[in-house]
Amino acid sequence: MPSPQVGNKHPALPLGITLEQRYRVISYLGAGTSGQVYLCRDKLNGDRRVAIKVLPREFATKQFARAEFLREFLIGSRL
Repeated sequence: MPSPQVGNKHPALPLGITLEQRYRVISYLGAGTSGQVYLCRDKLNGDRRVAIKVLPREFATKQFARAEFLREFLIGSRL
């Protein structure tokens, strides 16, 4: 799946689509400098609610951005 454009405050993903044949996008929660966040349902985990963050394309090549994303993930996974 191609990476969506997330440089602005408008949702890059259409509501209702399924990501990776697993996560159904329910709503757009917001955006910041490091990406956009969506409320999704995990179809493989009892329809559990999860937050999915979509990073800007340029972050894929920046080591510091990937490290920050991993740090956010580890903190969020403890909630």
